[in-house]
Amino acid sequence: MKTFISVGKLTVLAVLGATAFTSSTRSIAAPNADGSNGIGTPKREWKGRGHGGFGAQKLATRLNLTDAQKSQIQSISTRARTDAQAVKSDTNLSVEQKRAQMKTIRTNAREAINAVLIPAQREQLQQVRKEGRGKRGAKRGENDVKFSQKLGLSLSQQTQIKSIRQRAQTDIQAVRSNTTLSKNDKRTQLNTIHDNVQNAISAVLTPAQRDQREAMKAERKANRGERKANRRERKENRQGRKANRNNGLNS
Repeated sequence: MKTFISVGKLTVLAVLGATAFTSSTRSIAAPNADGSNGIGTPKREWKGRGHGGFGAQKLATRLNLTDAQKSQIQSISTRARTDAQAVKSDTNLSVEQKRAQMKTIRTNAREAINAVLIPAQREQLQQVRKEGRGKRGAKRGENDVKFSQKLGLSLSQQTQIKSIRQRAQTDIQAVRSNTTLSKNDKRTQLNTIHDNVQNAISAVLTPAQRDQREAMKAERKANRGERKANRRERKENRQGRKANRNNGLNS
């Protein structure tokens, strides 16, 4: 899992107020029944996918941004990316310090972008956020259905697993809202909740279902590795094309 979001992905995240800066440990969101986690991220300015399936251009259309507003938001995003890149490349900062500074950059960018919007656009933005949360919840439900179907869970097992996840969500919210805990303490407790959920779900399954679940995890891990390799290859190809263009201009 990525420690930080790519600095080229700040624009739509800042507009939407996404909290996608993840830790180097497991995600602190309530795990799916199959143990999976994840969050979508947009690609780059005015392109790609944003939170809730929104690309930057689609979001600009939805909010009816003027050309002046687009220009202002792009300027804010450019500054944020520059600041984020500086943080990312600063070898004197610890992981925690980088994460805190990246969060500050995202927060400042979001506030600056909100200041560019008129009240009606901010209200529309709130609706976009709600739609995004709804889609993520629906996706989690779809994943649970697939999980149940693949493992052939009985109704009793499905009920028990649903109860386990609901208790975990309650525990997660309690940890997140506990202002007496440090970030490290919260992370430790959230990871413990994650482990307890996985163990509790495993206890509900039969030996054959547990084997199938492990096979599903291994398949997802292999798929993630393949996607990562493909992204790395595309990045290298883009860098190669850029270098060739630069060489052509200098020759």
